[in-house]
Amino acid sequence: MPKFPKWIEKKISYEIMHKLSPLYKSILREPRFDVAINALNYKRSKIIELFKNEKISTILTKCSPYGITLDSRIPKYNISKIKKNFFEVQDEGSQIVTLLIKPTKGKKILDLCAGKGTKTIFMHNVFVNNEKIYAYDKDQSRLSKLKRRAEDLNLKNIKILTDIEAYKNSFDFVICDVPCSGTGIWRRRPEDIIKLNKTNLRLLLEKQKKILESARKLCRKDGEIIYITCSLISDENEQQIKRFLKINKTFSLINLEQKWNNTFDKKICFENKNWLTLAPNIFNTDGYFICILKNK
Repeated sequence: MPKFPKWIEKKISYEIMHKLSPLYKSILREPRFDVAINALNYKRSKIIELFKNEKISTILTKCSPYGITLDSRIPKYNISKIKKNFFEVQDEGSQIVTLLIKPTKGKKILDLCAGKGTKTIFMHNVFVNNEKIYAYDKDQSRLSKLKRRAEDLNLKNIKILTDIEAYKNSFDFVICDVPCSGTGIWRRRPEDIIKLNKTNLRLLLEKQKKILESARKLCRKDGEIIYITCSLISDENEQQIKRFLKINKTFSLINLEQKWNNTFDKKICFENKNWLTLAPNIFNTDGYFICILKNK
């Protein structure tokens, strides 16, 4: 059975430390191939029919009401031919943590580490009416992929930012899907664990601190910072948040257990109501950590 290196295992989040055996077993499973439908324009039944016409078998995702799991991986070229504006390839775990944000109508949303824009487009397709979602990433080459995708899909409610200095205290929701060790997606990229060392982890922790500090400046009063990683390491998750709260006294944690129960029918065990570690052995998704900080 695969295991994390000992020094990483010692740093695993408390919520799953006592469930390491099921976690390691889940890592042996083939990662699922999930898609998220464009819920603004289509129902899941329509997309399932689309796949059926292509002789592709599907099942509904267990938790996300907007997800579909394909029974096998489809080559990128083949999936690109049929996806158009019907859906985006997105793991159910990523859908779940995005749905927990639950922005209300008329609020101003910033995806601060938007990357290629998977969560940005999902938010647009699920939450947006007339609101704008702002997207920024320090790596402009990654952001250019989102810009092209938004243009191809005619997503006019996504505004790409190349600079964020002018937006201090501007946003109701600042989403930080930060660069991390990727331990939650080990089964997709096992080579990342081999590459990870203590120096790399230390550099990642510094990046995460800086992103949280940027988010603090961009978040308006009564706004929320949504902190997300695809890591299972406590230093990047709970400890990073505890450090932030110690310095920033105006912020407090939102009850995520309550948010979950108001969002999903599927019940889940919360070791701590203030954050969620979504391990691969729970719903067979990728591993994620999420917490939401309110600016009081």
